[in-house]
Amino acid sequence: MAALPLQVLVPAGSVSSFDPASGGGDTCPCGDGVWIEFINAGAQARTVTLVTPGAYRGLAIADRAVPIPANSTVKVPASGDYAGANGRASITYDAPTDLRVGVFRYTS
Repeated sequence: MAALPLQVLVPAGSVSSFDPASGGGDTCPCGDGVWIEFINAGAQARTVTLVTPGAYRGLAIADRAVPIPANSTVKVPASGDYAGANGRASITYDAPTDLRVGVFRYTS
């Protein structure tokens, strides 16, 4: 499990990077204006799951499963709803093969 860093994008432009998805899942910062970008370079669709650690009136809130089509890029908002006890979101993958991930926030 890797702790993905937050990359802050600035108006003048930023070089961004993407890490390989970890077989055991990853964690990332989350909050207002933060998004996770997934790049699937493979011929097979993938599913990433953002764990929702909360409950509402004693009922668990369902985790968010996000399909990532083959040869596609998908951006997913990473709100504070996904923050675990350590303040980070937990991400799992059905398979990490050909999947890269980056975590971003824009600042003006």
